[in-house]
Amino acid sequence: MRRLLVVALLLAGCASGSRPVKQLDDLGVMVGGAFNGPGVEFDPELTAWLRFAPIRYVDVTVGGTVTVPLFENAAFGGLAELRAHLPMGTMRLVLDATGELMRYKLTERTSVNVHRLTFAPLLVYEGSRLTPYVGPKLMYLSHMDLDGTSLDASPGLRANGEGAILLGGIVGLEGDVGVFVAGGSLSFGALMNGQDVNEAQSLAFTMSLYLGY
Repeated sequence: MRRLLVVALLLAGCASGSRPVKQLDDLGVMVGGAFNGPGVEFDPELTAWLRFAPIRYVDVTVGGTVTVPLFENAAFGGLAELRAHLPMGTMRLVLDATGELMRYKLTERTSVNVHRLTFAPLLVYEGSRLTPYVGPKLMYLSHMDLDGTSLDASPGLRANGEGAILLGGIVGLEGDVGVFVAGGSLSFGALMNGQDVNEAQSLAFTMSLYLGY
C-alpha cells in the first residue's frame, strides 16, 4: 500500500497541461507561470516561461522550473516546447512536443539529471467563452525506479533507475481574464517500466494551474 501511494504521485504535470493552449498571432509573445503538483518527489513545481510565435500556426516556448523543497532537496531545470496549431472549424488540433531537464540531488554526494520528454496531441474547442481541451499524453521520465520505490530518501528516483513511461491523457479548461489567460488541467495515466512496457505498474496523476499574459 505504501509503494502504491508513492508511485501514484510520482509524475509532475509538465508539458502541455501547464501552459495555455491559446494560439498566438504572427510574431506574438506570451509570458507566464505555472504551479504543478505533486512533483516527482512530492515537492510542488513552479515554472516560468516565455512563448514566441514566428508564424501564426507555430510557437516555441522556453522556460525554467524549480521545486518547492517541502520533502526533499530543491531541484531545478529548464524546458523547451514546440507546438503546431491546425484549425478545424470551431475545433483546433494542437500538436505538442516538450523536453525538460531537471537536476535532482538524491544524497549529499549523488545528483542526477532527469529527462522528461512528452508528446501530447490536444483537441481544443473554441466555440465558447471558455476553452476546454482534451487529448492523450505520452511521457518518458528517466532515472525512475518503479520496482525499488519506497518512502525513504528521494522516492522513485535512482542514479541507476531504468526510467518510466506514462501513457494517459490530459483534460483542461482555460479562458481570458482581462489581459490574462488563466487555466488549469489534470493529467493522468498508467505508469510503466521504461524497459518493459507490457504491464502497467500503477496509476499516476497531477494537476496544474497556470497564468499567461
